[in-house]
Amino acid sequence: MIKCISILSGVEGKVYLGYMDIQKKVVTGAVLLCALFTLVFWIGTMYTKQINKVYTYQSAGFSFKYKPQFKVEEKNHREGFKIVTLLPITQIASAVQSEEPRIQCVLFQNEKSMSILSWIESEEYTHIMGRLIPGTSYPSVDIPHTEALGFKTDGLYVSDHVVFVHAGQIVDCSVDYLTLDDPLRMNFVAFIGNIKLSGEQ
Repeated sequence: MIKCISILSGVEGKVYLGYMDIQKKVVTGAVLLCALFTLVFWIGTMYTKQINKVYTYQSAGFSFKYKPQFKVEEKNHREGFKIVTLLPITQIASAVQSEEPRIQCVLFQNEKSMSILSWIESEEYTHIMGRLIPGTSYPSVDIPHTEALGFKTDGLYVSDHVVFVHAGQIVDCSVDYLTLDDPLRMNFVAFIGNIKLSGEQ
């Protein structure tokens, strides 16, 4: 009888310890989940706070958000197109600014209603933007609600491009880079994701 009670007590003890172990795992899991949600919320808040500037080009019907550590420069080219450049503020004071890698959008009036592919294969485009690297073009989904084309060109630097047509203009957004892991390429991905188009086509 005593032996039976002893065995039962041992079983109850093991059950109790097993229950306590499960309870500890549940509490630990809940704490870790709360910590993860807090971290995600904090990162999201910090990212939102960083993107607090907006550039708008009304006649092309597009705008984009950008981080405060960048500056937008806008100029009209003598050949009749507009260049909108996004530069890290640390580059602004550089003496050879025109030769540095950059993120930019070049806006061309699409007076001949050319397709994107016809435009980027033209001699005029090659003269202005560089040579299209064969086999690098792909349909891009980076710009919502419009047809866009991604590709690479070879010029002073290798450049990634995303080009789309909107409001009568061909908009060519690109980034120059020295190496594939250049931080400017990562910023370009975020930049393209922040482009918004007006409803007017």
